[in-house]
Amino acid sequence: MKKLLSLVLSLFMTSTVFAQTDPNAKINLSMVAPVDPIPATVGHTFVVELMMNAATTDQRYLVADIVFGWNPKHLELVGVNHEGSHPMIWDAVSGLPTGQGGDYVGVNEVMPPADGNGLYYGYGELGQQLIVTTQPVKIVNFIFKVVAPFSSTEITLIPEFTIQYTANTVVYGSYIGGMKVTGTLSNATVFAVIPGDFDGDGTVGSPDMAVLLGNWGASSFAENPYDLDGDGVVGAGDLAILVSNWS
Repeated sequence: MKKLLSLVLSLFMTSTVFAQTDPNAKINLSMVAPVDPIPATVGHTFVVELMMNAATTDQRYLVADIVFGWNPKHLELVGVNHEGSHPMIWDAVSGLPTGQGGDYVGVNEVMPPADGNGLYYGYGELGQQLIVTTQPVKIVNFIFKVVAPFSSTEITLIPEFTIQYTANTVVYGSYIGGMKVTGTLSNATVFAVIPGDFDGDGTVGSPDMAVLLGNWGASSFAENPYDLDGDGVVGAGDLAILVSNWS
């Protein structure tokens, strides 16, 4: 009986030690853009992931307030989803808060916000122990739509932002109530390919027009960089796309 009690006590102490993560450990946040350049075509949608990882040693995650920004001249925030997120991210209550009792600081002026800054709340599953290690895991997907061609644009994590009241990007964790465990904040740069920018200078202009006209009528079953509409021949449809992106 004594051996059994000793074993139970040992297991309890071991689990307790594991649960009592280092209150000084930090959780880093990173925006992660698509690896490959996206098409800078108006209406194209893509995902930027918000990831987290422990800076050094394991740390418990409870909830995070995320203030983030983007260039509204380039992109429109369409919404968020939790596909592929850590299974203990409580997606039933996580999201873009708004209105009375939700976004009490007034960052999200509409839903989804449209002015280039937004506020996201990400909750850990109630009653669960979400332990973050040094291996990155996903919190949420931010879904953006291209509204104007660009060669690159940035999605940022904003440490502090004030509209009605001050909002901060902060991660709460550990087993100490209200303990802030925010580590580093890393932004993401989204690179894009502008249809018609054949010389790669980030704009569509006369040199690109000259290249297109120089390949006018060319047809091929292979991929042709000047066949912008993908119909197999360089012609009027491709010219229309080039002109629509004229800088």
